[in-house]
Amino acid sequence: MGNNGFAAIRRQYDFRSIGIGNWVTPEEQRRAAPRFASALEDLKAILGGPEALISLRGSLSLEYGIGGQRGVSAHYTPAKRSLSLAKNAGPGSIAHEWFHALDHYLAAHTFRNAPPDCFASAAWLKELPPVEHPLNSLLFQCFRVILVSEDGQEPSALFQASAVMDRTLGTHYYSRPEEMGARAFEAFVQDAPVDSPFLVRGTRQSEEALVPDSTRRSHRGARSTRPSTLTSPGWAMPCFGNRTTPPPELDSLAVGPVTSRRDPYRHQAIHPDEEIRTNGTHPLR
Repeated sequence: MGNNGFAAIRRQYDFRSIGIGNWVTPEEQRRAAPRFASALEDLKAILGGPEALISLRGSLSLEYGIGGQRGVSAHYTPAKRSLSLAKNAGPGSIAHEWFHALDHYLAAHTFRNAPPDCFASAAWLKELPPVEHPLNSLLFQCFRVILVSEDGQEPSALFQASAVMDRTLGTHYYSRPEEMGARAFEAFVQDAPVDSPFLVRGTRQSEEALVPDSTRRSHRGARSTRPSTLTSPGWAMPCFGNRTTPPPELDSLAVGPVTSRRDPYRHQAIHPDEEIRTNGTHPLR
């Protein structure tokens, strides 16, 4: 299948480009392309939306085997709007990284004056001026369920566990709103009646409580709506209801500078000017 397989994926979903690392062999490409295709089809089915949803209206690029390092599985680069999977460690990370892409895409559509590299989840927590729209209100309720307790008076259990992990490791990563949102989305995807290990894996085996607990995972709003309205005017990702202001503790602990993310554990940002090649050629067209 080789490049033709990835080219078919690009045409089906209208990705802006697909780049393949120089060190990915033709045989590895032939094996990987059907797995990508199956995972993306599963994601589309779970979300109940069209192909344009998966490529975020043609704004998203895919990369495979580019910029990988030992211990790095995948990353999303806001400056390039690219979702990248390492050749050997990337499988199972697509759902997590795709949500980062969605979260980034939504920021400009749901908040006024959002910085170019801002995520909607971080903008919500920073209380940037929102764009008033019923669908946006549903998106904001998603963030509330993930980040704030049910009574709105304290951080969620997910945030508290994430903050403990950050303090233990001496870093500020797990408690970032965009990371908690991505892990919650992973849980949402893995709870769907679809077995897709190339798309997502591991959320049910987490020992650090770094994914939503069973109560939050079964929240009635979490599975009652679908983000299929990406292709409709006004756009947002429908989820739940209305927001209450997050408590100061959550706001001060979870939000750091909103810049291009560097994840020391499973992501590695690549330089915005790095040339993307496909076996020595330019990205697939």
